[in-house]
Amino acid sequence: MVVLPAAMSGRGARGLAGLVQAVLCVFPGCVLFEKTTTSTTISADGSVKDRVLIPKPAAGTTRPTRIGTFWQPNVVFAADPTRNGAPNAGMACRMWLFDENVGHPLLFEGKLCVDLYDVSPGPTGETLVRQLEQWQLPADVLRKLAKPDILGDGYTLFFPWATYRPDITRVQMKLRFDPTDGSAPIYSEPSMVTLGSSVGAVRSNPGVVGMPR
Repeated sequence: MVVLPAAMSGRGARGLAGLVQAVLCVFPGCVLFEKTTTSTTISADGSVKDRVLIPKPAAGTTRPTRIGTFWQPNVVFAADPTRNGAPNAGMACRMWLFDENVGHPLLFEGKLCVDLYDVSPGPTGETLVRQLEQWQLPADVLRKLAKPDILGDGYTLFFPWATYRPDITRVQMKLRFDPTDGSAPIYSEPSMVTLGSSVGAVRSNPGVVGMPR
């Protein structure tokens, strides 16, 4: 599922979605994951060597206001360094942050929280929304996952899915970005991902600043 801000929707965004597919081909499994009692916190690993300098925002830019995402429409299996390289199921995403001008993506300092909900149809056709996972990326880790692509600066992310089951066919993903400057959190438009499907269509709804969960 590709979710881009409204200013980038329409014919240009549809073409952009095809370019995004080429960007989102490889998801490195080069971080370790520490479980806590409430969520999964992703911490830096020695194999993550890229260091990205956060550029000074352009004139008139004060803070991020929107999130754009592209979710891989299937479960990704990456080698888990904590289990001798055994396959580890997860969800892969390319994320961009935009300022109020929505001209091109920029890098900002902040932490990320991602929630995964199972919205698969039940045995009698009903849909029961259940939260299965929450992942948290501290600002220092998110900074190291920043890489440029054809759109500009963005983040290539992989989230280990400990509760994955093959019978889960549809999930909803929600992102919240908390800027380190103390400004209001930025929420993504919820992304519905049908696992095993073709690449999703572009959606035009922008992220909403300060939207309650």
